Amino acid sequence: SGGTSSGGGLGAVFVKPLDRRKRFTGFVVAQPDDLASHGLTRRAERLLCASVVRWLTEWRVYVAEGEVLACCNYAGDPALRVEPTVVQEGVAARSAAPGCPAGYALDYGVLDDARRT
Repeated sequence: SGGTSSGGGLGAVFVKPLDRRKRFTGFVVAQPDDLASHGLTRRAERLLCASVVRWLTEWRVYVAEGEVLACCNYAGDPALRVEPTVVQEGVAARSAAPGCPAGYALDYGVLDDARRT
């Protein structure tokens, strides 16, 4: 659901649009009131909120008809690779989802705590 909770103490949170079409680029807020400074004043705006992480490398995986066409590094250290099994599981799940388009891209990366997502 949209909106934010009141109160503080949660620490920094990464926020981006939940809806398919990006209305804005994701950003970090320290408290719920910071959303207004980014033009987010409607409680109906659906947001995806996540813990702030530090990416060491980021990869974009291009998919058509459920098959990986390419996996391209677009930021960070290209020597750090994403786990192929994680990519294949993500592609399989997305491709099986109702309404999945014939072609799409998924982003993966390696975090500074060595997690590969």
